[in-house]
Amino acid sequence: MTVNGVAYTPYFYVGQKNAPNSAVNFFQSTTNPIQPTFKGDEFVLSNAPQVQAKSASQELKDQLKETKGKQGIIGKVWDGFKNLTGIGAGSNKAQKAIEKFEKGEITQEEAQKAVQKYQRGQEQAVDFVADVATGIISVAAVAAAGVTGGASLLLATGVGAVVKPAIKGIDAISGGREYSAKDFVKDVGTGAINGVLGIATAGIGKFAASGAKSVIMNATKGRVLSAGQNLAIKIGTKALGGSTSGGIFGGITSGIDYVKNGGKFGDKGFFEAVRNGFKAGAILGGITGGAMEGIDAIKTNIPINKVPDSLMESFIEMQAKKMLGLDTSKEEAKLAAKVALAGVSENK
Repeated sequence: MTVNGVAYTPYFYVGQKNAPNSAVNFFQSTTNPIQPTFKGDEFVLSNAPQVQAKSASQELKDQLKETKGKQGIIGKVWDGFKNLTGIGAGSNKAQKAIEKFEKGEITQEEAQKAVQKYQRGQEQAVDFVADVATGIISVAAVAAAGVTGGASLLLATGVGAVVKPAIKGIDAISGGREYSAKDFVKDVGTGAINGVLGIATAGIGKFAASGAKSVIMNATKGRVLSAGQNLAIKIGTKALGGSTSGGIFGGITSGIDYVKNGGKFGDKGFFEAVRNGFKAGAILGGITGGAMEGIDAIKTNIPINKVPDSLMESFIEMQAKKMLGLDTSKEEAKLAAKVALAGVSENK
């Protein structure tokens, strides 16, 4: 007989429409029933492809669900960030790939790759976020201690060796995963490296920001720049510095973590990890650097609670004339001009 176009030699007679009931009952008693039908003398399992597709898609769904269930605090936040921004391989993209496979729009292999890409991204995310936090905390600790040279590197090494395993351990516990002694030892070592890298890349970022600011200042020399333009230059150059240091830091540490977790240096996965780490580090570093400079500029360069004495005197004088019923239109115009000029500076 033939089943879906493939010839078989049966152990019992099923070649005609009077096939034994046992053959039909066998197919109908399975978990996903395959309904047998006849096309002339051919015995056809009409819904077999659909049953196989359903089983494969369910397996992909189970893999995605299992991965999401193991995510700790870092993994959940990172996945949420990817789903919100559309950057990287988030769980939403993996879910959509499975749905496309169910509709026949893509192959099972393509859907499987989407799920695996999400899984790898989440595994790398925990290390990446822990690396970035370790670098930032190490730099902040050195700045707070006011040490330089060898002492700064020693302090950064110690801080990194403590911070990274602490972050990784907390994330593992929050996701119900095991955090072994072997993992702890690895994270102590890479955390120490991250501390030193944080100091080094922070210096590179400052150099990049300073260089960009010098170029802009030279290009606008002699021009009148408003307070808003000056603020934009400061935020932009700081964001560039943060993006530079963050990208370099993220690329290096992601490559180290890939090898630490069993990957091979120089293979396709290694370069993918470095690329993803650089991209994520550049984005986060740029956002952080720009935001911090913006907050600092608003606090120090645009103090809303400090009004120049000349403006305050003009304002009081104008209010006094108004109370006496005098015409203050000229004073109001002058005051408006002074307020406008107060927010303008010249780049000399």
